Parts: sequence; structure tokens; C-alpha cells
Amino acid sequence: MTPHVTGATVKAADRAHVFHSWSAQALIDPLAVAGAEGSYFWDYDGNRFLDFSSQLVNTNIGHQHPKVVAAVQEQAARLCTLAPGFAVDVRSEAARLIAERTPGDLDKIFFTNGGAEAVENAVRMARLHTGRQKVLSTYRSYHGATAAAINLTGDPRRWPSDTASAGVVHFWGPFLYRSPFHAVTEAEECERALAHLADTLAFEGPQTVAAIILESVPGTAGIMTPPPGYLAGVRELCDRYGI
Repeated sequence: MTPHVTGATVKAADRAHVFHSWSAQALIDPLAVAGAEGSYFWDYDGNRFLDFSSQLVNTNIGHQHPKVVAAVQEQAARLCTLAPGFAVDVRSEAARLIAERTPGDLDKIFFTNGGAEAVENAVRMARLHTGRQKVLSTYRSYHGATAAAINLTGDPRRWPSDTASAGVVHFWGPFLYRSPFHAVTEAEECERALAHLADTLAFEGPQTVAAIILESVPGTAGIMTPPPGYLAGVRELCDRYGI
């Protein structure tokens, strides 16, 4: 840590120049973080915090893991970046490792810069492949902040940017804590949620639907684990209609 840097100077620079996402800028007071290791991070006053959220759930093997740091240093010294039109061993190896875990013959991996961009490209591929335009997603979902992804998002964060982009249709997914279907058991919630989705497809015209996009367990909108059988039921509906 640079000797003259303090929590106050870091926070002042942040407040002067950094725009934070999903925040009323004048109301937030970001914690100035001095460092992190393992499951902890700390501020400039030496207070340590147990990072239960793994930042954006992406540092789930811990902060500054020595193997990750060494791999980043090694690759940075060798080759920092290469345009998508070229072949490079580490990208091919990453793709191979992912392909080992994808089902069936899904062996080609398309790399993007983040989740929202992945959603955008997945929707484009689905529309191109099916020749259809509609995409269904649930309320209480989050799919990203880019043009199509924000409209697919089903929580209130989309409202200021929601242009009701052509082809986006929202439906209710299962929510065991406060069931939108007045169910009292997991089996009822599953059955009624699938019936609602089937009705939505029927009234939208299943032949117009390119894709249904779901978070298997919705994350930032509220960790809602679906009841047993729901995801399999959605898969069956998609197979039935070529979605």
C-alpha cells in the first residue's frame, strides 16, 4: 500500500470521479478497501470484514489466491491480449475445459466480456436459428443492463430504461415464499407455475417464441430456488414447441 494513501483520499477520489451502478449517487458512501486475502477484506483503519458475498459471487475461491495470482502474472508477462480473429493456446484450453462440462455436442464456446453481453448474443443466436422474435423471461429476474438484457430483466431496475423492446414477454416464475399462484406446497407451485407458462405460450403463440431465458436460481432479485420438477417442465415445453 502506498504510504500517503488513506481511506479518506481513496473515498474522495471515488466520489469525485466514479459513477457507481444501480445507485443514487448522492446517497451512497462506498467503503474504501485497502486489501483482501482469502475470505476477508479490510479498510484503511485495519477493520477486517468477512466477505460472505464473494464480491459479486465471483471470488468464490477467495481473494488473491496464490495460484490465480501466479497464473495472471505468468500470462500477462507472455501475452496480455489477442484479437478474436487469432488462435491462442490458452483460449482454446479454456474452451476445451468448458466444453467438457456442457451437455451433448455443445462443444463450441463463444467468449464474451460479461453476462449481459452473453445474454445479448444468446438471444441473437436463438432468433437467428428459429426465425422467431419473441423471448420470454420471468418477473423477479435480472439479465443485465445492456439494451436487450435490461428489457428481459424482470425486476424494477429495468423501469427507467425499459423501452418495451419488441419481442420481450414477461411471465411469473415460481416463488415458494410468496406464491403468485396461491400454492401451499412445492408440488402445487410447480404445477401451477408450469400451467401459467403454458398458458402464456398459448396466448403469445408458441410458433413466435424463439427462447425462454431463466436464471436457474434467480440471484440479485432474491435467491428463489425453483420447486423440484419446474426446470424439467420448462425444458419439456421448449422441446414441445421447438423453443
